[in-house]
Amino acid sequence: MANKLKSALDEFLRFAQTLRGDEKSEAQTFLDHFFRALGHDGVIEAGATFEFRVAKKPGSPQLELVVAGGVERGHRPKGGKKFADL
Repeated sequence: MANKLKSALDEFLRFAQTLRGDEKSEAQTFLDHFFRALGHDGVIEAGATFEFRVAKKPGSPQLELVVAGGVERGHRPKGGKKFADL
């Protein structure tokens, strides 16, 4: 089981290194691949929903992912990083 997880995470890392867009354009694809590497069928199948606006002010932070039960992931400040910069 540990070898299968390591292999899946290695494959995910190879995928993530190919991303060149900014955070807004690549986030959903990134998260879906990450969930699959962790053994889920995908983000939606794991019971999560994608981003919604937290505030209405321009440039305000937003949530990228809400996991079942209301656990928030990816609350980021204005000016997020590009995946290529990580």
